Amino acid sequence: MIESFALLVVKFGGRLDFDLLGLSTLVSPPAEAGKSVTPVAKATLALKATFIPDEGFLSLQAQLTSDSYILSQACHLTGGFAFFSWFKDSADGKIKAGDFVLTLGGYHPKYVVPDHYPRVPALGINWQVNQPGDPYELSIKGDAYFALTPQALMAGGHLEVLWHMDNLRAWLKAGADFLIYWKPYHYDATMYVESGASHSFDAFGSHTITLDLGADLHLWGPDFAGTAELHCYVFSVKIEFGAQASQLPSPIGWEPFKKSFLPSDDQVCTVAVQGGLIRQIEEDGKQRWIVNPKDLVFVTNSVIPSNQASVGDGPWGNLLKRDQEQGTALIWAYDAAGKRISPLPFSSAITRNELGEFLINQKVIKQEGDVNEWLQNFDTNASKIETTALKSFLKDHFIEDGKVDQQPVEILKDAITMKQRNSSRQPEPTGPLYIAPMGVDTPDALGSTQTITITKDGASSSVADQFSYLPVLKALPAALWGKPQMDGSFLKPRDVNAKTKFVEDTVAGFEIRPQQPKSQPEVPPSIDRDKSAYELESIAGAYQWENRVVSDLQGKDAWESAEETIMKNAAVRKTREDLISALRLPANLLDFGEPVTQDITVKLNQVSA
Repeated sequence: MIESFALLVVKFGGRLDFDLLGLSTLVSPPAEAGKSVTPVAKATLALKATFIPDEGFLSLQAQLTSDSYILSQACHLTGGFAFFSWFKDSADGKIKAGDFVLTLGGYHPKYVVPDHYPRVPALGINWQVNQPGDPYELSIKGDAYFALTPQALMAGGHLEVLWHMDNLRAWLKAGADFLIYWKPYHYDATMYVESGASHSFDAFGSHTITLDLGADLHLWGPDFAGTAELHCYVFSVKIEFGAQASQLPSPIGWEPFKKSFLPSDDQVCTVAVQGGLIRQIEEDGKQRWIVNPKDLVFVTNSVIPSNQASVGDGPWGNLLKRDQEQGTALIWAYDAAGKRISPLPFSSAITRNELGEFLINQKVIKQEGDVNEWLQNFDTNASKIETTALKSFLKDHFIEDGKVDQQPVEILKDAITMKQRNSSRQPEPTGPLYIAPMGVDTPDALGSTQTITITKDGASSSVADQFSYLPVLKALPAALWGKPQMDGSFLKPRDVNAKTKFVEDTVAGFEIRPQQPKSQPEVPPSIDRDKSAYELESIAGAYQWENRVVSDLQGKDAWESAEETIMKNAAVRKTREDLISALRLPANLLDFGEPVTQDITVKLNQVSA
């Protein structure tokens, strides 16, 4: 039977943490009342699970305690398990969303474990078989591991048996380590086995005779191939078999890649409401969103990163284009003729805070709070700014349109009236896209276009120009989207210790928001508080209490008359009920029951009289 204890701990304050602590014990066979049975096995497992929403971190760890054994209490069991997953980038940027690791007993001996991956003890046994007083010593040690990372799968195990009696010694050692890649499928395995014996004796000095026999095996594929080396004491023999040239895999095609790594076609690219959703209803078999346009944010997301994007047949053409002239990878908007467009159809290029800082430096305003007042008469105030300083300010914010030199005031107005975000600068996505499993290693070989179409219900014309677009950047596994290492037409397996595990800042989609009106609502003028000042004046005898006595049936006749008219007249009652139902009000909104308060008042007055 298994006995378990679990404790859930919730911590909040600076951040919200969920921790589950547990301890489970398995004893076999279980103890029975009145009987003394030595268990064949006992395993105690300590468990810890952690979930930190703010950091996007989920972990599950378990480890056998030191009192675990099997077959004999001298046969100790060890081992640990861990699963870590990150679904947000870490604050220092060293851990990327999408990274994960699953390990049972550790990792491949050649794998350099990243600092943020968990370390767990190997699954193993350590058994001192002989008992005190036995003329010999016999020990058995074994361990095993399994691990899954974004780069590869690894597994292996090792066994060591040692026997010793007087001057005789014997041993057996064996082990295997597997490293497996997928799509293209490739495996690499090393195995070894060694046995030997030695005898020490004294004859004209101390001497030891040793005899050992072993074999090392290295396998890879597909196609299946490998080498085997036999060694016996002073000589060894190496044998090669299989297609030695097939040590490197061939790239896979699009269909195997699509089937293995991509979801169904209708799930490759999705759109969701990130902000402003009030409720979702179903009408005529279609899902409809009821949204608040002020807070509305759509987000598109594609599992295939994009290196091109456009707004349907809208006037902006491409949303995504590399700036080859500048040698950078900035995102700009271009029209169909390839000319950069201003204003940018993204979020604001300049925030109010940045504008305020600039105006203060130019001694135009005294404090940031004066920005709104300055904007009320924008055209006049902006024309007074020193032109060279304004052009420099605009270009410092990546507004490199040719109109900056000719019409800086107009460009500034466009930049500050668009939808704001925390950062004013455009994201800087990485360079060309690749597909590692397919061997796509040339910059222009992969074209992935995300097309956004926005129309009004029942209309065919585009309204895309009424929205702003901000690219959503993500880090994706380099094993899929990184540049492959080629050897002719063959793929070199990715180094499991490669430093570049993710392709940074790929364009996964866009945040889509309604643009703010070009003209901002006017701010009401301020009112001098002194004009609203007043003083209190005390007036003697301004009011007085009036003594009233409730008459014998005061109000009751009116109450009963209302009940007679509304409740006891069937036609009136039905009209009333229909009206209340049409207004979706509670049916018992008006209650003409007993006038309890009136009765009590009458009785109290009668007593006091």
